[in-house]
Amino acid sequence: MSNSKNTTSIINEDVQMITHNSMITKVQEETTNNEVFAKGMCYSKLFWLFIIGCVIGTYYEQILTLFREGSWESRRGVIYGPFNPVYGFGMILIIVLLYKVVSWWKLLIIGGLLGGGFEYLLSYLQELFIQSRSWDYSNHFLNLNGRTTIPFMIFWGLLATIVIKYVYPFLNSMIEKVPIKLGKLMTVIFSIFMLFNLVLTGVVLLRQAQRHKNIKPYTFVGELIDEYYTDEYLSEVFPNMTK
Repeated sequence: MSNSKNTTSIINEDVQMITHNSMITKVQEETTNNEVFAKGMCYSKLFWLFIIGCVIGTYYEQILTLFREGSWESRRGVIYGPFNPVYGFGMILIIVLLYKVVSWWKLLIIGGLLGGGFEYLLSYLQELFIQSRSWDYSNHFLNLNGRTTIPFMIFWGLLATIVIKYVYPFLNSMIEKVPIKLGKLMTVIFSIFMLFNLVLTGVVLLRQAQRHKNIKPYTFVGELIDEYYTDEYLSEVFPNMTK
């Protein structure tokens, strides 16, 4: 009789253990099934916001040029693809620093200072390292050393307000709806491509600056750059760049 009770007790414990393990497995499966791509302020989320900002900025500049000058010119900031990193990094800067700000007037002021300061810094660094400018506002009203202007800073503030209040919530929702496997794969592929694109662009422009100083290439890489990325080619890619 005692052995029968012990056997029953053991069987009950085994059943309870199996049931418990089944429940844990079910919860884990549900958690996996409910996993969201680029959840929160992670690298994948920021990377795709950067890409979207790059593309929007490129076509914004090209459409603006079309209305102003009647011509459809390249306004990208890298050698390959319709990407303008100024707008991409600007998008990231605004979102990372301001996405928790609720007050619209704080967004307007801080966004204007961030945008104007970022534009000024990039112009200064470009002129410092590759002795060229992609924009010059010297003839504009209330300009700051030709690198940015007070009216443009107001524009940056308005843009920051719109991005935080409307654009970011929409993009955040759309990015998180991307299938996980596809999202991860595309993030890896595009990250490698954009890293290559940015590094190549920087190296090519630095080599161009050396070429204009009659400095001969130090390695075969410089020789290849001189052969394939000529001044004529770069003037087509970056037609608004001035020396």
